[in-house]
Amino acid sequence: MVTAATPAHGELWHYLPTIAGREKPSSLGGDRVLIVSRTAANAILPTVLAVPVELTPKMPGLAVPFSDADPLPGLSAVVYRITPVYRPWLQDRIGVVSESTLRQVVGALVGLVAPDTVISPER
Repeated sequence: MVTAATPAHGELWHYLPTIAGREKPSSLGGDRVLIVSRTAANAILPTVLAVPVELTPKMPGLAVPFSDADPLPGLSAVVYRITPVYRPWLQDRIGVVSESTLRQVVGALVGLVAPDTVISPER
């Protein structure tokens, strides 16, 4: 069973992973993630790529802080912990980060895997 709405690039979601061997989600509470995979891919794959959203110390290049223009200001996208998230685990959409924050997140991700690559604003 896949979530009704296709998670889009730049959206924040609560997710609740299931515990192995159980059909129902755990009762530990949901986590928050920022969807970083492309919306078109998210529509056809059973998983999305996401980064956790947490309260973190300043970690330039590893975590991107959310501004007042974003949902959940004061928290950060922890880009070095990119992970696949099974779509049925996504519970509810929180909102969408600003274009500025999304550009910083994508730039930080590229910096981790291809440090000599330059991202143009059109991408």
